[in-house]
Amino acid sequence: MARAIKDVQENLGSVKFVANKYGLPRTTLRRHLKTGCSIKKLGRFTTVFTLQQEEELLEYVFHLDSLFFGMTKEDFLQLVFQCAEVNNIPHPFMKGTAGHDFYKGFIKRHPDLTLRQPEPTSKARARGFNKTQVYRFFDLLEAEIEKHQIDATRLYNMDETGIQTSSNKPPKVLTKVGKRQVGHIASTERGRTTTVICCCNAAGSFVPPLMIFARKRMAPNLLDGAPPGTQATVSDNGWTNGAVFLQWLRFFIDTVRPTAEKKVLLVMDNHESHKYLPALELASKNHVIFVSLAPHTTHRMQPLDLCVYGPLKTYFERSVATFQKTHVGRIINQKDVANLFGTAYLRAATTQNAVSGFEKTGLWPPNRFVFDDVDFLPATTMENPPQHQHTLPDNQDHSRTPSPSIIDQLIMDRNYSQVLSSSVIEQFMTNDLAPNTFFAENLQDSPSVTKRPDIVILDNVLLNAPNEITPDNLSEPTLNICR
Repeated sequence: MARAIKDVQENLGSVKFVANKYGLPRTTLRRHLKTGCSIKKLGRFTTVFTLQQEEELLEYVFHLDSLFFGMTKEDFLQLVFQCAEVNNIPHPFMKGTAGHDFYKGFIKRHPDLTLRQPEPTSKARARGFNKTQVYRFFDLLEAEIEKHQIDATRLYNMDETGIQTSSNKPPKVLTKVGKRQVGHIASTERGRTTTVICCCNAAGSFVPPLMIFARKRMAPNLLDGAPPGTQATVSDNGWTNGAVFLQWLRFFIDTVRPTAEKKVLLVMDNHESHKYLPALELASKNHVIFVSLAPHTTHRMQPLDLCVYGPLKTYFERSVATFQKTHVGRIINQKDVANLFGTAYLRAATTQNAVSGFEKTGLWPPNRFVFDDVDFLPATTMENPPQHQHTLPDNQDHSRTPSPSIIDQLIMDRNYSQVLSSSVIEQFMTNDLAPNTFFAENLQDSPSVTKRPDIVILDNVLLNAPNEITPDNLSEPTLNICR
């Protein structure tokens, strides 16, 4: 059709001659000659926005998603309606929102856009995972690795997780279409929590886990079916505490056997149990170096959280579901937990998962650039929320002034994606509260230091940390768009 239109416009033949030459209907060729367009058009339906406008909308949706302010389907359809209204684009939308047909067509034209269930992320985590904190941690990690010549076999990560005797997320089952409610037998509505401490190194080797049961006394049969070498203890609520962590640390030292020539680096979060003074002293005497992750960064920087505990929870849920089917009418008790956990642990605690976790978090080989500027955008938004103020001349009628284009507004909103230049944390790093170092052997000389609430334990080091800042007025970008 394009070549036929070009031949007619260049007087290379009549419409009849050119139509016969290319095998086109004469009426169709005449219609395309009137419009000057060779694109095939089937039916009476057309897209509301041009391809460029849809690309701008798509880019902004992805931008909001990177800031953890992702749009729902309803938010997106309302935004589409407002874009058409503000830009005076003819549209068939009604009741202040685009329809489901537009959504289906948009998804079909842009297959890289999909609807997914997000993971809830607190504002503290979004604000805490910032470039200053992350790079500060890598400075300490790289310095300790170089100082003690740490290799992959001597870089460990430990973390706690909880498992329950009831199914929190049962697997999908086949059922009849249209059924109102689909049920799945569970042991109890709310199960009892058992904490598990796991540990692995960057080479993929695992230290046997420690299970913490919620009870008063330990019974030998609680470990029936547990992974080989598994240790166990009890606490009042099944959670970890300073005494439990000290017990696990003794087991860790007996298993790994660090020496003065080959010290061990242990990366973990800043849970209060890890600040237990007897544990710090024991680690210092036995050549174990603690390195604490920055607050609210474990969801991105802890290898066990990233690549081991996810599969572990999935396999454990499957084990619970299988147990319910094979033991009809029986309630899962604490004596069954070790067996169910052992089946899941042996499938999830693999060398591949451990090595992948250290690599994706940048802990081994040390690589702070595994996180780019896009990963730090949520922290930028939390600390510097965008505030747009559009002023008008005093002699201008506000009621008759057209609103700025929504697409233009979206482009203006990109200003808050820039990297912070004067964040609270950077001010902290440059003021007189520069990090002071206290080695573990000096802890007894400075007992008052351990009582300060703003202390975070890093290495065998106590490091001052900034207080958490909460913005007074936090405005969500989606509200500025929909206004």
